[in-house]
Amino acid sequence: MKKYFYIGIVVILMLSLALVGYGAWLNYSDEDQIARRMDSRLLQLEGARAEMRELQPALTLDAVRFSSENMTDAVALTNGRILNWYVEKNSTVHKGDLFLSMGNEQVPLRIQQATSAVRRAEAALAQAYSAYQRQGRLMAKNATSQEKYEAAEAQYLAAQAALQENEAQLEQYIVQQE
Repeated sequence: MKKYFYIGIVVILMLSLALVGYGAWLNYSDEDQIARRMDSRLLQLEGARAEMRELQPALTLDAVRFSSENMTDAVALTNGRILNWYVEKNSTVHKGDLFLSMGNEQVPLRIQQATSAVRRAEAALAQAYSAYQRQGRLMAKNATSQEKYEAAEAQYLAAQAALQENEAQLEQYIVQQE
């Protein structure tokens, strides 16, 4: 029984050594293969000096024009779905012509939100102005500190800036709606 056990151990050790040796050989031969492939990727180039030249068509047809001297791109400043096209493809247009109408379902909601934000900012401005005036009257009677007066003034100025920001946002959404 011991004899079979030792034979099994020897066979397992030989197989493991063979496996390690085979792995080492694969690693070495793969590195050589990779190096040979990288060396064979060289390519001889013969170049010419770069120059700019006008492209001329090989065939000119008087009835067909493939480009225009007065061509430009049109880009929408907002996202949305195109509802109607008012010009045909490749038609002549002039500055100020209406190309298409777009619809964005989110703009009316944003306008309503911006209007609400403007109203909240107006209320905050009125409250800050009232506090600022009160602190000014108290300051004239030496009934408050300079710090409280300056804090009320800062809140008033911040409320003015917030109102201007919200009004600008509302105007931007109104322009997008148009």
